[in-house]
Amino acid sequence: MARPIEKTPIIRGEDATRFKKILLESLMPNLSLSEIDRKKKELKKMETNYKKMVLASDGIFY
Repeated sequence: MARPIEKTPIIRGEDATRFKKILLESLMPNLSLSEIDRKKKELKKMETNYKKMVLASDGIFY
């Protein structure tokens, strides 16, 4: 019989910062500096839009 799936823990602080840095590096391994800058701006915009969706939906997208 299958075991229930446990909730994914939320990481905070230094662990979250390190995870985000490693994630960004893995998404942009061989890009030029201008491409990296563009990608970072795009990711920041997506993060901002996501936060707006969470606020507008009373946390449904959280």
